[in-house]
Amino acid sequence: MAKITSLEGYAKPGSVLYCDIRFWVAHSGIYIGDNLIAEVTDKDGKAYIRYAHPRHFLTRLEDERDGKLKEGGKIYIACGKDGNSLGLEKVAQRVRTAVESAGSRARGKEYAWFPIDDSELNCHKFSAGCLLGNFKNDCGSFEKLKEAIRKTYGEFKWIDVEIGANS
Repeated sequence: MAKITSLEGYAKPGSVLYCDIRFWVAHSGIYIGDNLIAEVTDKDGKAYIRYAHPRHFLTRLEDERDGKLKEGGKIYIACGKDGNSLGLEKVAQRVRTAVESAGSRARGKEYAWFPIDDSELNCHKFSAGCLLGNFKNDCGSFEKLKEAIRKTYGEFKWIDVEIGANS
């Protein structure tokens, strides 16, 4: 498969995405359109939310801050049995609302980080919250996130796309 730089045409707004960020540690987020993924990460015991482009989504926060942006990697998209991505506008809207509600505290960088009050929020809990409409859920693990995907979209499979620096 050719390497791509944009998820447009592969993911729909509201699609759940994940990547293996390091040593088989899954990192999840929600695609909102315009080649942007909403993701949550934590630093110093606080959770932060941001919109990220695919290469930023693939890169660990520490590496990104050190200027070591990944050249590429695989992003997995939750898809139906037909191979088409699963996504709902209401899920994407929940993402936008979460980011906008925290937006007044933006730090003004291109990829500004937004603090979230729930320090127990992680990427899987955030993604499940967008699916379920409840951010105070018990979906802090990747396995629990998969249950939330099934609850929202039914049975699914992961389809991967290869992201590259420039194709």
